[in-house]
Amino acid sequence: MPLKLNETTADWLSCICGNTPISDGFYSCLEDGRPVEPDVDGPWEGSLYVCAGCYSIYNVYTFEDHGKASDIAIQMLNVGITQ
Repeated sequence: MPLKLNETTADWLSCICGNTPISDGFYSCLEDGRPVEPDVDGPWEGSLYVCAGCYSIYNVYTFEDHGKASDIAIQMLNVGITQ
């Protein structure tokens, strides 16, 4: 998928929807966008983050777009639930 991140000189992600870590933010997530605690012993594999502005999922190491979060993931993000 085409990259949907803005190029920035800052040391953080900037999504084309306008979201940055200091606005809506980005959350560690599973493949379907469900937010998870970034725990070494947990289910998070360490590279995926979901944009809380438009729900796009990104790999922070390769900057690849992994699509949009699932409906259940969006509901979890909206109510602040993490796995």
